[in-house]
Amino acid sequence: MNLNNLNLNEKIEDLLAALKKKEDEKDSRKSRIYFTEKGRSICEDGHKKFVMIQEKLQEYFTKEEQEELKRLLNKFCDCLDEQTEILKKERKEKSDA
Repeated sequence: MNLNNLNLNEKIEDLLAALKKKEDEKDSRKSRIYFTEKGRSICEDGHKKFVMIQEKLQEYFTKEEQEELKRLLNKFCDCLDEQTEILKKERKEKSDA
């Protein structure tokens, strides 16, 4: 994705139009972020596109291939989780030193 400053500013403006910030009713020191109607619409459209892509991808794989892919992706996620925990511990050890 090629973003120049103008494109980035436009994307930020689009994002801000999709969100609204409100003061927390119970604690005025906190703010809550909510989707606007536009934001909800963007999420719904994104979900529909995701489902469509997921269905198309499933057409390319046999059931056995889907199970193997699922197994491999789970293994990949487990590895990422493990490495993330290692990095957290290393950062904590450095900050404690």
